[in-house]
Amino acid sequence: MDRVYKREVETGCEYTLPDYMGDIKRVLTSSAAVVPTGKFPSDGQIELSGLVNYEITYADSEGKLTALTASSDLDVREAVGEGFVDASVRTTVKGVSVRVAGPRKLSVKSVVSVFITVAEDRDLSVIGDAFSDSEKDCLEIKTGTVSCMSSHFFTSGEREYAEEAERLVGVTSDEVEVIATSGRVNVLEAIPESGGVVVKGEMVITSIVRTPEQPPFAIRKVIPFEERITVEGAEADEAVMAEAYLTSQTTGLSEDGDATVVSVNAICEVSLAFTKNREVEITEDAFLTSRDTEQKYEELRYTELLGTTSGEFEVDYSFSREECGMADIRDILTLDATATVTERKSCRDGVEISGEIHLCGVACEVSAEGKASYLPVKAAFPYTIHVNSSCHFDEECELECRISPTAVRYQLDSERLSATVTLHALCRACCERRATRLSECRVAGDGVYSSSPSEIVVYYPDPEETLFEVAKMHRASVKKIAEINGISMTADTASRQTLASLGYKHLTLL
Repeated sequence: MDRVYKREVETGCEYTLPDYMGDIKRVLTSSAAVVPTGKFPSDGQIELSGLVNYEITYADSEGKLTALTASSDLDVREAVGEGFVDASVRTTVKGVSVRVAGPRKLSVKSVVSVFITVAEDRDLSVIGDAFSDSEKDCLEIKTGTVSCMSSHFFTSGEREYAEEAERLVGVTSDEVEVIATSGRVNVLEAIPESGGVVVKGEMVITSIVRTPEQPPFAIRKVIPFEERITVEGAEADEAVMAEAYLTSQTTGLSEDGDATVVSVNAICEVSLAFTKNREVEITEDAFLTSRDTEQKYEELRYTELLGTTSGEFEVDYSFSREECGMADIRDILTLDATATVTERKSCRDGVEISGEIHLCGVACEVSAEGKASYLPVKAAFPYTIHVNSSCHFDEECELECRISPTAVRYQLDSERLSATVTLHALCRACCERRATRLSECRVAGDGVYSSSPSEIVVYYPDPEETLFEVAKMHRASVKKIAEINGISMTADTASRQTLASLGYKHLTLL
């Protein structure tokens, strides 16, 4: 059975520019990503450690485009109690704020949402002397099954990818300056198999470079990948939610004849959460036919998985140049997107998700003298998508929706900026259920019941009474009552079906 804990953590750092970097004139873009470094379960709590890596681009006092990286520590401790067998941690950065504290100093803060999913091994056994061997022959037990969501988690080892991104003809590697390298991983599909999972996706690496002959420009490389990850105990009928993150991305330069080869290198890890419903048997009630008993009950809360669904969507939007502050801009250097979810609701054939897409990038203006200057690109627009599903998600279910922009295409003309953002949606629907279970059953008193074989009782049950309830009331054997009255004896007949539904208006009891 799973439990989910949600927390928001604020983290940040102060950054002083090294001597070789120019003074800050204007911050253009800022982004953050969490790189987990450790997860430690101990003493009834989960401890998470990691880094929040910040990528910041700015225009310096001489108008030069510059990038810097900074990082802050992330430490989270969450008390989850005893009995858990595994846990996974998922993080998202809700927002980044950058404050310029001086021409050479920055203050960076971020808010990180932390979701901790704990898989627990809960003891559902019943305690009490009514279950001792001496009383077993006269113990009547009512059992039931609940369909509980059960998860297990896995993180792959680091995987390294390197590919050529572009060849710059006519320049040497000494003449090429790498300003910044950024990247992301898009997991597009995770296919469960017996003993593992096939993960398909792509890494998108962007390098901003400049040469003596031209102002900064972006080189974008998409590296598709398909990996089979071996996971002991994985089953083909499980639902899999996969995430990946980059632990490193770099740009390399090498010479090949009269060209400089620009290569990108990325290292990533994949985090997997396997989920399925498992049938768990619980004891709902019990009594002794020969003795009084004292019972204690508890409300069992558990989560049932209703299903998962995914889809890919394209969202189009168009802005005037004035709307996004680009009236005099000649070109866009970089443009990325993030997406937030503001509303989600289940419907008859899937999930409807609404939110907002935020565009962020750097635009370039070149004067008549050939001098480049830079401005930030910022815009936001709403989206609504419908993710189809073959499963029925009722209105009371809890929806977990992950929206990832996987690509941004744009066109800038004399009047407008048009953008097309590709969104990958992954949804999981769960529902909290409740059941009453017997937690304790003890013998009460010393008296032993006895009944005369010649004593015959005719009992007229209420319409909603079951065979088990009648037997408990009269301290009688369920099996014996069924035999006397010709009732076909099954667990469902004894404890679930009412006697009225079985067609019995009266019972003979001995």
